[in-house]
Amino acid sequence: FSAPSGTQTIKCNGVSLNRAVVVDCAGATCQFSDNYVASATSSLSLLHGTLDPNGKDVSVGFFGSSNTNTRSFLGANLGTWTLTGLAGTNEPWNTHTTTGLTFTAPLKIICNDASVSTKIFRGGNLAFNEVRFAGAGTGIFQIADSNSFSKIGIDNGPHTLQLPHSLTTTLGISSQFDLSGEAGTPNVLGSTT
Repeated sequence: FSAPSGTQTIKCNGVSLNRAVVVDCAGATCQFSDNYVASATSSLSLLHGTLDPNGKDVSVGFFGSSNTNTRSFLGANLGTWTLTGLAGTNEPWNTHTTTGLTFTAPLKIICNDASVSTKIFRGGNLAFNEVRFAGAGTGIFQIADSNSFSKIGIDNGPHTLQLPHSLTTTLGISSQFDLSGEAGTPNVLGSTT
């Protein structure tokens, strides 16, 4: 998706996209006009310009914006992003390289996985609101980088969540850490090696 200036809109109109979408709008804004729905095999990437989800919910296999280009992600503390784990990648969220990135986190990010592979949330030392890890899969969830969170949670256990070894993960003073499990299906908190 490319635009030289102004505000351009993406409208799914209730249809699930089944391909990679790259926002490459240097000098322009790309805005969602309805909920963004894509298959688990689809990705959404921000290369240049401004991505404004406009408070809409997003469901996609993978989101990435790990580069050094000038770009803005305006989550505006609104909307829920559900990442279903794009096949072939173990990183449902990747903003590891944040040079040139202006970032406002969405209200909630859910990393949902049904596989046995390890999934890595690469936050790029940014501040996030609520991030939850869920799904029927048995793979380990890992958080990379020194991020801060308002809330971290695990749903639909049993799952293992690993925080980065020798890095700092920050929870604010009124933050919540929710590892709720059930008898016989405990959730586990650990560290990467």
